[in-house]
Amino acid sequence: MCSLNRSLQKNGISIVIPCHNEGENIPHLAGEIDSIFSPVNFPWEVIWVNDASVDNSKDVVATLKSNHKLVNNVVRRGQSTSIQIGIEESRFPIIGLIDGDGQNHPRDLLNMFLTIIKNPSLDFLQGRRTKREDGFLKRRLPSLVANQFIKLFVGSPFTDLGCGTKVFRKFVATEIPFSGEIHRLYAAHAHLTGFNVVEMDVEHRKRLFGKSSYGYERIFKFVLDIILLRLRHLAVRNSYYFLGFSSLLIMIFGLGMWVTAALLRILDIKDHFDGSLTIGGLLCILLGFSILMITTSIEVFATKVRPVSSKMSQT
Repeated sequence: MCSLNRSLQKNGISIVIPCHNEGENIPHLAGEIDSIFSPVNFPWEVIWVNDASVDNSKDVVATLKSNHKLVNNVVRRGQSTSIQIGIEESRFPIIGLIDGDGQNHPRDLLNMFLTIIKNPSLDFLQGRRTKREDGFLKRRLPSLVANQFIKLFVGSPFTDLGCGTKVFRKFVATEIPFSGEIHRLYAAHAHLTGFNVVEMDVEHRKRLFGKSSYGYERIFKFVLDIILLRLRHLAVRNSYYFLGFSSLLIMIFGLGMWVTAALLRILDIKDHFDGSLTIGGLLCILLGFSILMITTSIEVFATKVRPVSSKMSQT
């Protein structure tokens, strides 16, 4: 028990909350955080990152107690960048994330913090909403489709990457900075990078005020992020496979241009083969083939050199 108390005092938690036009939800959420964390015996802070809100969010945060800190984005930076800004302003080695809409319960942050402190091998706890309190068609269905897609495409074991409740060690953000729209897939990034990531059940609630800006348009961004995630980690783990995969994509694109030119001619949409599509397709195929040949040559050369290097090291 004494060692746990020393660990708690040494660590502490910085709760980062990105918010945009959540002026009505902030007082209630801040009050909950105060009531949950005020009795604890370890240091804590809340960093509110106001992402260029046009309501009174900035003014509301400015009236909160001393444990609460305001970081104000003059221009809209997006959720991921706002999170990164909050982490850079944080003082403690454990980071907690929740959304500013009040649908995540801050009590879960306390439970996750205690769990990660008691388990030194844990790097990251990703929330998993046991019962979602939002619309099925607009929120839950897109989330279900997106999570199934990333499970199949990337091999991710997680079932609710869209949950905003997360607790992780600060060095994770040093290795994987928040950028673009990475917040949606951050747990998957951490898992593929080699960090120990575990899902944990958390509570989800209805919005008290305002309305969500998320919808079906988010699923297209999510799919693109998944593809980029896969390519990024493929490139990091094995550049040969990445180059080979890229060359095949370029050649397929070139063949697609040829097929398009042929269809335009066959269907009499054009009375000739489109020169731009034909030449462009040829260049893509040649480029892809060249990259594939260069990649293959490098791999063959490397394979021949390795045994020689090994024998030299033995002598």
